[in-house]
Amino acid sequence: MSTPGEPVGTLRISIRLPHSRCLASPDAIVRVAELAEELGFWGVSVEDHYLLPRHPCARPDAAEGRTIYESLTTLAFVAARTSRIRLITGVVVLPYRHPIALAKEAATIDALSGGRLILGAGVGALRQRLSAENVNLSSSATLATREFDALQVHGHRGRLADEYLEAIVALWTEDPAVYRGEHVSFEGLDLYPRPTQDRIPIWIGGRSEAALRRAARHDGWFPSQCTVDYLRTGRERVMAFAAEAGSPPPADFGASNAACVLPDDAVAHEAMERLYSYYFTSREALLAATFTGGPERVAARIRAYRQAGATFLDLRLLPISLESILDQLRLIAREVVPAVG
Repeated sequence: MSTPGEPVGTLRISIRLPHSRCLASPDAIVRVAELAEELGFWGVSVEDHYLLPRHPCARPDAAEGRTIYESLTTLAFVAARTSRIRLITGVVVLPYRHPIALAKEAATIDALSGGRLILGAGVGALRQRLSAENVNLSSSATLATREFDALQVHGHRGRLADEYLEAIVALWTEDPAVYRGEHVSFEGLDLYPRPTQDRIPIWIGGRSEAALRRAARHDGWFPSQCTVDYLRTGRERVMAFAAEAGSPPPADFGASNAACVLPDDAVAHEAMERLYSYYFTSREALLAATFTGGPERVAARIRAYRQAGATFLDLRLLPISLESILDQLRLIAREVVPAVG
């Protein structure tokens, strides 16, 4: 299996688990995780929310898409049913969680899974930001407001996140751990078990300048709905920020994008537009930031991301049905991966 830090030129693919919205169920989660591992995919991922808005489902008879299983608990559940596949938070919202609790939970999952966790981390959506790069963020902004208010999160999201990450790394690597910050302070803490990995890789989500600077201090950059051009320019900026700080650049760059891979281009496009058009300002924007089409088209799109510097891609397959997701996994493994090379 591939590991974090491989050079540009290799590309790993992870699959978003159906732990949220219309298809969410323990059975669906396990079946997707087990088949992804069986087919040789590199990882599986989860999103991180406590609440969800109503979401359009593929079938009119489906239940409302507001179910979401908690992210770290879901990965622990999947860790017990798999043995090799990477477990990725895509991404955990740092201001929602106390850093000592998050450090303990992440270290426990890493230890129980034999060193398979990757901690994707971000600051959460900005409540006042309604659009960005042809993406409609109004639903994300509304959800962020509900969650931040419900969890009584106060303070600057970025400063909270930076302190929390520093504290988490201290807890993973120091004995006893000491940290003194504006928002969190402790001393003499011995957190065990240690992660099985020397240090759990931290991938930073987000596309703001602050997120890019944060990614330059950690192990990877992990934005969502990112076009090829944005990945290329964002990667260059992260590398420049790392050089400016005199630190080694992150090893990993990638994106978590919606995907629909069906035998026929037109059918895939229709399904993607039906379920995700609300999220984009135009059809062109939707197709530029998703993996949509038949195997040949999707393989070409993946090659373009690899050429732009991606080392991994996280595919969020459309929730048409559980069987459709399983069929898409088989099609990607059989026809897309070999064509990517």
